Amino acid sequence: MARTWTEAYEANMLQSRVESTHACAALCAKQPAIQLINASSVHAYGVHAEDHPAFVEGDEPTDGKDCFLYELFEQWEAATSAASAAGARVANLRIGVVLASEGGALGARSCLGFRSETW
Repeated sequence: MARTWTEAYEANMLQSRVESTHACAALCAKQPAIQLINASSVHAYGVHAEDHPAFVEGDEPTDGKDCFLYELFEQWEAATSAASAAGARVANLRIGVVLASEGGALGARSCLGFRSETW
């Protein structure tokens, strides 16, 4: 996603994720034994400048409710509703990568390009 996010590009991102998830959810609704795993990002919770305790299901974003990514994740996760309404098991994952000068997912050597004092 390293490009300018124009309105057309945002519409394309939204459409591709929501429509494909609707299709998967419709299939699961017809065959509830199928389990649906839908993965987006922890950015659904907003951006935080300081360390934050772990988020838990049901947490609301502290900021960014009016940003495109929040709208994208909200509609993307809502697209799974047909599957869950039909009794299929649905997991909406919010995944993120932790970068830290102390190591994180990439290790200290991988973070050399980042200024750790801004974290």
